[in-house]
Amino acid sequence: DRKLAALEAHVSQFESTMQATDPSQLEPFRARIRSRVAELGRPHGLAAAEVFRLVTDL
Repeated sequence: DRKLAALEAHVSQFESTMQATDPSQLEPFRARIRSRVAELGRPHGLAAAEVFRLVTDL
């Protein structure tokens, strides 16, 4: 829920990040995020997870 709140707080990115053009698309967006974090957590025995990639060469 914190991740969703953070993403939703970026109103300027509603269309670009959430790929939404009107508020009715917010719930499908939330469902996609919940599904994705559950999928990422499953292999680690977690209800939800977020994956980050370490970048060492800039």
